[in-house]
Amino acid sequence: NSQTMNPKKSTFSILLSLCIALGSLHAQNTIFVRTNTGIGNDYLISSLRSFSFPSGNLQINKLDGTNNLLIKSTINKLFFGDVDLTNLKNAEPGSSKIYLYPNPVLNQLHVEYLSENSNHAEILILDLHGKVLLSKETTNIVGINIQTIDVTTLSRGIYLCRINDSVRMEIYKFIK
Repeated sequence: NSQTMNPKKSTFSILLSLCIALGSLHAQNTIFVRTNTGIGNDYLISSLRSFSFPSGNLQINKLDGTNNLLIKSTINKLFFGDVDLTNLKNAEPGSSKIYLYPNPVLNQLHVEYLSENSNHAEILILDLHGKVLLSKETTNIVGINIQTIDVTTLSRGIYLCRINDSVRMEIYKFIK
């Protein structure tokens, strides 16, 4: 008596979960795919013709005729959000572009931002009274940085995310 799941049932479960997730998308306009190496691909849903899961892999077919096949074993995260990171990738030098997603968040808050320098950075999660609840120290790389903060210990409410580095100190609001 085997407890393993039939591959067809497994694929069906994944597709059913995806359909439910897509059905609940409101303002979410981007699919984010992160690989095991941390490299990310972001796809505007409006730019896609279709996406499917042949043999459990992810096949992205874009309206411009290009296709991407992402191998299942290399995908670390697949999620949906409501930001367009093409603005971040094309940001002017010196501009302040920081995105928090998903917002509202359940467990993992992603902080994505552009840095012109390799420098020390600190990301703080604060309550509305300014009390530090969580902190993460990191070193920025030149280019797009993605930091993930586990917020499962926070109760429902409104919080602030403060980013400090040698160039900026900025505060953004998010909801859990």
